[in-house]
Amino acid sequence: MFLSLFRLIYGIIGGMNKYMQNQGLLSQAQLPVQPPVQPPVQLPVQPMQPLVQAPVQAPVQPLGLLKQDPKQEIGQNFKKQIQDHLVLREGNKEESYLDSLDKLTAGIGHLLSPEEAKLYPEGTVVPEEIRNAWFEADSAKATKAAYDQAQEIQAPSLIPALVSVNFQLGTAWTEKFPTAYEHLKNGNYESAIQEIENTSEGSGKLSTWNKQTPVRVKDFVASIRELAQLKQRANQ
Repeated sequence: MFLSLFRLIYGIIGGMNKYMQNQGLLSQAQLPVQPPVQPPVQLPVQPMQPLVQAPVQAPVQPLGLLKQDPKQEIGQNFKKQIQDHLVLREGNKEESYLDSLDKLTAGIGHLLSPEEAKLYPEGTVVPEEIRNAWFEADSAKATKAAYDQAQEIQAPSLIPALVSVNFQLGTAWTEKFPTAYEHLKNGNYESAIQEIENTSEGSGKLSTWNKQTPVRVKDFVASIRELAQLKQRANQ
């Protein structure tokens, strides 16, 4: 009997242990699994770069008026001033190319003759000494015409602007703008400007020159207006 009682007690204790173990396992299984906490990722701080402003390109100014007697001022400095201005306006291309009017051109706005075109067809590199010789001849011709025209319109100070016009349009530009040229000779400067900017004074339609190269027209107009102001001050 004693042995039976002992077995009974032992069985109860064993059952209770097993029950408690089962309960413990169930309790652990029911606990939510917490993911491991990761430390925050520190991103490298990039230093702020200073703002860099693009350089402002100053507009190319027109040549302006001569400040003294043309015979004294037309020298090496004058030639250098003319060349620098025309390089900015025309460019200085090593290779021959077709301009906006499909005319074969090279160097500083030099229009190739038929003989020159045979030697330097489109895309051909023209030697520097040839391009320099072309510019010397072209600028000398334009300067001579400008000098003569300045005498006709009695405005020697306008020679630099006239050189640029003759260089671009040719020495016969006065035949393309006969009314404007007459206005210049008569001192009607605003009327001359209207004729240069438009197909005719008061028409409101841009001239072909103004459509193709408005910057060159603005150059000439600025010089004419400067001349008009100079004349006005002289008459006061």
